Amino acid sequence: MPKADTTAAAFDTFFAGVGAKDKLSIEKHLAAIDAEGDPGHGRAWRRLAVTLRRHAPLAVQTVGQQVVQFFVPDGKYRMQAFTLEDKRDGALLVYLPNVVDQAIKEKILGKPPGKAGKVAGKASSYLDEDEDDAAQPVEYPILARAGEGLRVEAMDHTNTPDPPAHVRHMLGWNRRAVRVTIPAAGAEPRVEAVEAMCEIAARAWADKTDKAEKPEKPEKADKAEKAEPAAAKADKGERKKAEKEAAPAGSAGGSRAKARKG
Repeated sequence: MPKADTTAAAFDTFFAGVGAKDKLSIEKHLAAIDAEGDPGHGRAWRRLAVTLRRHAPLAVQTVGQQVVQFFVPDGKYRMQAFTLEDKRDGALLVYLPNVVDQAIKEKILGKPPGKAGKVAGKASSYLDEDEDDAAQPVEYPILARAGEGLRVEAMDHTNTPDPPAHVRHMLGWNRRAVRVTIPAAGAEPRVEAVEAMCEIAARAWADKTDKAEKPEKPEKADKAEKAEPAAAKADKGERKKAEKEAAPAGSAGGSRAKARKG
């Protein structure tokens, strides 16, 4: 999977359409994390932000300086798709739709060891075996990076009855989400896995958009086909009329010809 472009130009694109207040909050947050000793934190944040905005292109919304919410069109409205949270405590949190099963099928993540791994083959997610397990973080192997894992927690209306305000709209109405924890230090393999999961999640609204934009089926040609014989019939009628009008002269000429012969 190609890395997200985090150049200045790409980040200018990220800010496109963002309100002045939200932009200021993000800039202040970036200034704070760029002042840290490890530049990896800022790189990981920018890379995730650019990726999430690419898949959720509507203007972002901030909650303070720690949270950025990402949205996609939903008919006349908008739907929250992702959330990026950074409390500057050494970890980045990414909230996204629960696509763990598909990520395992596509060999982005491996089956988790232990109890969670025993549910292989079930239709429900590994994170939803029961409510007690669902509320607990599960470490999934990242198949592209041997020895690396991704810490994932399931969230739905049953195990998270009172979600944070910046995640509330990602739950309910049969929506399920996951919270992924990415250490700010050495984040790259985990960021890559999250990017791949976000791409899977984005297919859902991309397919919906494609169906909405699909042109309507053309009207059946039955009417046109029926109209053509009608037009031919009219032409035939005109020809008969013309022949009838010309008939007397033709008949008289025929009688004279017979008379001369006799």
